[in-house]
Amino acid sequence: VGLQAARERRPRRLVVLFQPHTFHRRRGVFDDFVGAVSTADRVAVADIYMPAGREQPGADVHAADLVRAMAHPAATYAGSVDAAAELLAPELAAGDLVLTLGAGDIHRAADRLVALLRSRGDAIPPSTLAAHEAHHQDTVGDRFS
Repeated sequence: VGLQAARERRPRRLVVLFQPHTFHRRRGVFDDFVGAVSTADRVAVADIYMPAGREQPGADVHAADLVRAMAHPAATYAGSVDAAAELLAPELAAGDLVLTLGAGDIHRAADRLVALLRSRGDAIPPSTLAAHEAHHQDTVGDRFS
């Protein structure tokens, strides 16, 4: 439903940057995720988010497994959240809609994308920045309330 609603905005391209949450959860929703992002034009998958003290990585689970299972022609394992932003920024153009999805520190990718786009001189619409800032404030507020 979420990607379909985003698609209804009629972006030039729908770009998804996803950070899976914990190895245990990633295993439980693997098939659901693979199907859910199939409608995106471009998908980048960051490393699985591991909260300190929660669980240790499982040798049988890796973010790159999601990419392989998608068989999506424009899906990439991107590594860290920062590396994912650096990977996508040069590909973005006016009219693209980027969704950062997941848990943990994925909000850093949105912050980094905005900074990278500004550094190359791209004009970022005020409505985009307002939505980004509102989300960032909500996220920060959630962490400290």
